[in-house]
Amino acid sequence: TNLTSETFYKSIRVGTLRNPLIRFVSGFRDKVLRKGQFRDTINPQKKNLTEFEMFEAFIRIMYQNAITQSNSPFLGNQHFTPQWHNMRVCSFPYSLLIQYENGNLDTDAMQLITNTTHIEYSPSRKEGGEDSLSSDDITYAWLARLDRDLLNVLQNEIYGLDFAILGYAKWGEKSFPFINNVLL
Repeated sequence: TNLTSETFYKSIRVGTLRNPLIRFVSGFRDKVLRKGQFRDTINPQKKNLTEFEMFEAFIRIMYQNAITQSNSPFLGNQHFTPQWHNMRVCSFPYSLLIQYENGNLDTDAMQLITNTTHIEYSPSRKEGGEDSLSSDDITYAWLARLDRDLLNVLQNEIYGLDFAILGYAKWGEKSFPFINNVLL
């Protein structure tokens, strides 16, 4: 179907955002630990690494591969490519951006806007892996242990624009993992 510009601007355009650090940990757990992707890149010598050591090595490799470069093995993987890059939040006219961390509240707002309050939506799921811990829980545990230089790489180098544009609080700020300020 061809969408006219008039129809496009009358439509409701919704995007979902997630704190970059929690999103990164979730992607790492799913793609690397559960599905085995990128393991040869992370650990070519097949050393016996802990999950946390693999996490640290993965951050270093992502930084070395400059994730937004066209030859990066991570580009296009929605779990690791910065959200600003995939969503084009500065140029696409979203009607509503839903914050994953506030999913239920934002879903309520979306239902009001779309006049769908009569439809019951299931509450946000808390992702549990094989170890039954959510990525939120693992993020808190791993970031507390992470070398400050690697944390700086994640927050300021790899996902710096996500934090700046989307307004998420960084690790160590009082309102982490929620949004502080939005530049949009």
